[in-house]
Amino acid sequence: MNQLQVTVPDAAKEAGVLTGYVRELLASGRLKGQKVDGQWLIDRKAFELWRSNLEQRRRMRGATA
Repeated sequence: MNQLQVTVPDAAKEAGVLTGYVRELLASGRLKGQKVDGQWLIDRKAFELWRSNLEQRRRMRGATA
């Protein structure tokens, strides 16, 4: 792995979600990544964009609550 990729556990921790949810996103193609030796590696730029959108949705949800 390099700085241009992030693992599922690290992505889940950074985003505050469960690892299963991240794997679901990858399997469905909603998050860009590739399997290497049985482990998903997520494209860092795609992850940062997804996480930014997730945080925006969380803020909007909080504003309407």
